[in-house]
Amino acid sequence: MSLLSDLESRLEKLIEGVFSRAPSRVEPMDIARFLRKEVKDGKRQGAGRVRAPNFYTIALSSSDHQHIKSLGGAVTTELENYLELEAGNQEVEYVGEARVVFADNPDLKAGEVDIVAEIKTDSEVASALAAVNRGEVVPGVAPPMAPPVAPVPDPTIVIPDPDESHHTHKSAEDSGYVLVDTGSNDVYDIPLWGAMIGRSRWADVSVPSLGISRQHAQIQFEDSRIVIEDLDSTNGTNVNDSRVTSQELSIGDEISIGELKLVLKRKQGHNR
Repeated sequence: MSLLSDLESRLEKLIEGVFSRAPSRVEPMDIARFLRKEVKDGKRQGAGRVRAPNFYTIALSSSDHQHIKSLGGAVTTELENYLELEAGNQEVEYVGEARVVFADNPDLKAGEVDIVAEIKTDSEVASALAAVNRGEVVPGVAPPMAPPVAPVPDPTIVIPDPDESHHTHKSAEDSGYVLVDTGSNDVYDIPLWGAMIGRSRWADVSVPSLGISRQHAQIQFEDSRIVIEDLDSTNGTNVNDSRVTSQELSIGDEISIGELKLVLKRKQGHNR
């Protein structure tokens, strides 16, 4: 079982029946996927070690912040445990404990996540947490930047800084691309941040089939490319009848997952 699938199972047990997925709303699994990318993008090598940020300030819109807060502190604990496991998975070290704090940013729209990833020692973590508990403004949280102009929208905006990784994720904005189920003709929009395909109720393309893993494959934008990555699924992912672990996609490519067949297409009215 992958780390994300294991996390999802634990979250479902914690908050079963509390909510159902709603469009343009951030859920814990969305945040987990963003955190995995933050660990990967934040790697820094030096003195024979590979380190990653260990303190993550996650700013949400007021409505999303209230939603995550309503799920209870166990969600924060599970995300922190996931970060510790992800460090081993990505072979990185943290300077201090992996910690997650949430902040309300009224400048964000529903579905947007603004993350500041920092490297902090244990004493710095304790100081930052004390500031949060006192209700002080969390340092480093800034309004999101405007999305860059590119042939294919990049779901992550990076402010270059040697000491800090600051990413804005948009989980609901339209990318201009869709996946079309060749069997049912169902059409699935691909959000700007990408799309996860799986059996999970949290999946962007949710298909209740036992031949599909809960977290089966992820489509994401990397610069001007559209890439699909198999998430250590049981039955694998095929593109144009070839088994792949990671593959750049082109318009018209057919993705096969068990009996499910999806074709990547441009959305009508988009000429990117």
